[in-house]
Amino acid sequence: MNIVIADDEEIILKWMKKNIEALSPEHHVIEACINGMQVLNCCLNHQIDVLFTDIRMPIMDGMELLKKLNQNHVLPYTVVLSAYDDFSYARDCLKLGVSEFLLKSEITKDELEACLQTAKERIRNQGAAEAQKSSPAREMEKVLLQCFKEPDYISRDILKQVWNTCCEIKGRYAVIIFRDTDRILNQEQLKEILPLAFQEEKRVLYWLPKSERELLVLTEMNHDNPQKLTEKIYETIASFGGSNMYVSSSDTGKTVEELEALYQHSQEVLTYQLFYRHIGGLNYETMKNRINYIETGLEAKFEKMELLINSRAWNSIVEEMETIFDYAGKTEPDVSCIRRLFLNTLLNLYWSHLEEADRRAFSIDKIIEVTHCTDIGQLETKVLTQAEEILRVLIGKQKKYSEAVFLIMQYMEERYADSITLDELANHVHMNRSYISHLFKKETGRNINTYLLELRMEKAKILLKNSNHNIQDICCQIGIPDSAYFSKVFKKYAGMTPIEFRRISNEN
Repeated sequence: MNIVIADDEEIILKWMKKNIEALSPEHHVIEACINGMQVLNCCLNHQIDVLFTDIRMPIMDGMELLKKLNQNHVLPYTVVLSAYDDFSYARDCLKLGVSEFLLKSEITKDELEACLQTAKERIRNQGAAEAQKSSPAREMEKVLLQCFKEPDYISRDILKQVWNTCCEIKGRYAVIIFRDTDRILNQEQLKEILPLAFQEEKRVLYWLPKSERELLVLTEMNHDNPQKLTEKIYETIASFGGSNMYVSSSDTGKTVEELEALYQHSQEVLTYQLFYRHIGGLNYETMKNRINYIETGLEAKFEKMELLINSRAWNSIVEEMETIFDYAGKTEPDVSCIRRLFLNTLLNLYWSHLEEADRRAFSIDKIIEVTHCTDIGQLETKVLTQAEEILRVLIGKQKKYSEAVFLIMQYMEERYADSITLDELANHVHMNRSYISHLFKKETGRNINTYLLELRMEKAKILLKNSNHNIQDICCQIGIPDSAYFSKVFKKYAGMTPIEFRRISNEN
């Protein structure tokens, strides 16, 4: 018998190993572990018959270990060791498949021998039962499920070996995810229904129940059109009452090396369907073709949005966002693309148009939350909420200034990279230079040159944080070509040199 011992006390490990191996030459202690993670890795990569484990261990304790072993279907005959006469956790252990409990302080060689004899008889009986049930298909499903649920805990060599010896698929195959909006009420019934979609054509199917709401199927693909087959599978299930089902299929592959990528593709399709609440059947290639066609139109709409922002047309921005969401709901563009474009829009408003004092009232983490939205309704709510809060501040600022001062600020925002003169600004608002200087200082508390310099320093901060441009390039982009002068002014403004600011920003 292959035996593993787990305890965080080395003296216990040594005593157990010595006495177990002394009882019989058939007892092989192949690992003495000090934490649950070591045990899990051992059980995933070796055939373990008996496990002696403590509950209180570092990194991964005994309870978490038992859950992981059950999830991966590799729980051996398990004996829990305890240092105390405290079995408050015994009920949970029994639910997780523990067979016996032993107090460390009372363990003797005789008790160990009796325990191992019981384990040997149980394993023998289970082996006889398993021999009647075992099949290459079952072994294949067991390993595939482990690969999809806990990919970090299975050796690629084991997966390849099982695939080569047990896989009955000889041609191409695909991964299909079935996801119910509530729960798949009867997975056994689904097994009976699905073959009906194949027009009585015999297919190799591997069934992998991932959760109550999600089922994976690895299916043989003959000469099918993947999208048409996926739609037909959905229609077949819907005719038996499963109309609230997402059916997400990958493109096709032929080798075990393609398996992980195909699974990722089917997950991408499911994410896309859940985001747009697209109940039905959808194939990866169809999704990609649709996305590529739509993205050009979507980016054009965001370019229009950027023009509105740059022209400070604050009152039109929320309306334009709502138009984009209406377009997205009808056309269903790429999920990551639409989340990224809206994030960039909010960050543009935040970094480029809010003053530093106003930014303190907002949480950048809340803005970044839009990238975690799982459906379009949630994304719309979060984006519009964040945009309205920022725009409320910007509109309030706008109302504080006269039209002439606002036009001057807008002009500098659009042309800060150029050399801007006082005469140029005066001509822009059709006023004389001395009057606009007085008016600007009166309304903003700063003279025009100071305001322009601060604006350029804020733009420099953004470039230092978000680009890899060198200092000289950044100087040219903000309208200060003299790098020595820029560094001097930046240090006075930010309290550190541009290089220090970039380093600290990267660390944060």
